[in-house]
Amino acid sequence: MSDSDFLPPDSQPPRPFGQADLFAVEPTAAPLPAGRKRPRSEIETELDRLSRLYTDTLRGLAAFKRMADTLSGTSDVREICDRVVLIFAEELILEYCSIMLMDDEGEWLTLQSGIGPHVKRNEPPPPGIHTHGRVFRVGEGVAGRAALARHPILIPDVRKDDRFVQIDSPISIRSILCLPMISGENVVGVINLSHPEVGFFNEHYLRVFSILATTVGHIVGFARQEKRLEELNRTLEDRVAERTKEIREYKDYLENLLENASDLIFTLDKAGRVLFVNRRIEDLGYGRGDIIGRPFNAFLRDAEEGRMVRRFLEKKQKAAIEIPLRSSQGAVEEYLCSFSPLHDTHGTFLGTLLIGKSVAEKKRFERKLAQAEKLASLGELVAGIAHELNNKLVPILAYSELLQLAPMGERDLKMVRTITDAALGAKSVVESLLGFARQEKPKKEKISLNDVMTNTLTVFKYRLKTEGIDLKLDLDRSLPRTLADYRQMEQVFLNLVKNAIQSMEGTSGTLTIRSARADELIQFDVIDTGPGIPDEIQQRIFDPFFTTKEVGKGTGLGLSLCYGIVNEHGGEMSVSSRPGETVFSIRVPIIDEEGRDERPASGGESGVRDLLPARLLVVEDEETQAQLLHDILTEEGHEVCVACSGEEAISRLRVESFDLVISDIRMPKGSGIHLYEWIRRERPFLMGGVIFTTGDTCEPRVEAFIKETGVPVIAKPYRLEVVVAAVRDALAGRPTV
Repeated sequence: MSDSDFLPPDSQPPRPFGQADLFAVEPTAAPLPAGRKRPRSEIETELDRLSRLYTDTLRGLAAFKRMADTLSGTSDVREICDRVVLIFAEELILEYCSIMLMDDEGEWLTLQSGIGPHVKRNEPPPPGIHTHGRVFRVGEGVAGRAALARHPILIPDVRKDDRFVQIDSPISIRSILCLPMISGENVVGVINLSHPEVGFFNEHYLRVFSILATTVGHIVGFARQEKRLEELNRTLEDRVAERTKEIREYKDYLENLLENASDLIFTLDKAGRVLFVNRRIEDLGYGRGDIIGRPFNAFLRDAEEGRMVRRFLEKKQKAAIEIPLRSSQGAVEEYLCSFSPLHDTHGTFLGTLLIGKSVAEKKRFERKLAQAEKLASLGELVAGIAHELNNKLVPILAYSELLQLAPMGERDLKMVRTITDAALGAKSVVESLLGFARQEKPKKEKISLNDVMTNTLTVFKYRLKTEGIDLKLDLDRSLPRTLADYRQMEQVFLNLVKNAIQSMEGTSGTLTIRSARADELIQFDVIDTGPGIPDEIQQRIFDPFFTTKEVGKGTGLGLSLCYGIVNEHGGEMSVSSRPGETVFSIRVPIIDEEGRDERPASGGESGVRDLLPARLLVVEDEETQAQLLHDILTEEGHEVCVACSGEEAISRLRVESFDLVISDIRMPKGSGIHLYEWIRRERPFLMGGVIFTTGDTCEPRVEAFIKETGVPVIAKPYRLEVVVAAVRDALAGRPTV
């Protein structure tokens, strides 16, 4: 198929048109021979043709001018099409005119605007007017073929051209001119012109209207491009707005992270000046407005530290080092500072990111851990010493009490009582050492710590008055009761108040004691107005045996004992001091559960065998203590056998019967625990007939065993009546076999 298929018979495809074509006059007949004149009728016909050509040319120019004036500044495609069909109809005296536009894919033509006698102005015509439908596929119908061929199609008489589809229509269509609108390389639409007169459209119309169609095509194409650009701009604006929103949200998120970080965050420029700092700078007493633009060295303690930091910055490498930073008040606090270089996308150095983490809490925890390790090590040492001392004190105390039961003179009785008192004193010292070493677990009950403090202060009432010290008591009366050991907490308060008073000796100071609730903790502060404690002493003040008092006036165990008691209660103890004020603080958790006695009740006095002689087995590796128990229990009328180890006791139990077993726990050959496990497995009927003796009841393994089994324990060094009572209770509680 060629372009000629869309033209009237005997016609040729038109060549491209220019302005010269618009005014070209084609001869209607061949030139006459020289000297011969044309007939008048021919001349008149030619004049009519030229007049019509002139008139149509003027109308075409008028249409051009009107389109130039009317369409200037208009970018709406629908409005352009409406105005064009109106101009065509009015300026070219056409009855029917419509414009169809090509879709973006170049496959369909859709009716956009039309005008005619049966069509309201600026509304598309009904089906059958100019076209046989409102939508054409490219290549179908006259309009579709003109768009496909990119050339106008002129049909002088539609009845003689099968390309026109005859349909029922109120309009009589005889002549058609279909013009493609071309913009650049693309067909943007088609202008359809139709008329009820046969041959109304001719080659001259084709030339004139083709130029107009091309002009309209450029205008529509430009308007479409402008619309696409507007849509693209709107899309870009939306994307920019969306991206801006994302960036703003991300910026807010990062700022929130930086501001709420627990660490101190700086950014420094190439010269080490502060560009940014988060609000953690307030921890050092500065405002951010005072910091921006200042060199980071302003926070350092001396010039040497400044040179060290400068070296880190100049290296432009990652590094971390502990640096003391100076607060606005001049105080110094240790920070672990991490330096990280900052670069742009091209690798150019921009500055340094500095993150400082306070190590004060870490140092405090390390000191607390070191203190706990010292106390634990000392506890093991004291426990071993106490065990040996208790073993040596047992015969001294018990035999001295036995001797007091024998007839003797007043002088001898006084000496024996002196021995007993000395042994009891030594026993008290050992118990104090065990308490200091935290070997003794607190016996907790529900108490009011305010009451403990109030009762403690009554001891110092007279001394405060004579020393001229004012007492300011600020106790929170709404504090809840908590589980604690009354005696131990009283010991803590006694030590703290006594130390505070001693620090203010010779001055008219003030002792302030306050209590408050801090979350789930109860806090007590004991504050004195003494000379203060130097920093180097504060680091060691809770160490065992550390004291600044004169020889003989202090052992250095008081604060260590307090520290251990508070720690055993699940709390913590700290000190802060400066000249004129020292604050000792303790914090213990609030525990609501009721206390309970974890030791089983004794068998009572209801047994029938508590006064009858019994057969007893004493298991003890220390010969003196074995002999002592033998003597005490024989005096009570019992038959006593002795075994020097757990293994020997098991051998005798295999072949002999005993009513009661009294065994030491720690022995080199077969411990008391091993013996008890054998009894539980092989002689279960003897389970209620076992008593243990030990000098270290609070050694962890021993304590756990006693707690699990509930076996009665006689703590060394023991007194005569304690042993007798324990044996009687055990025999009374045993069932008769």
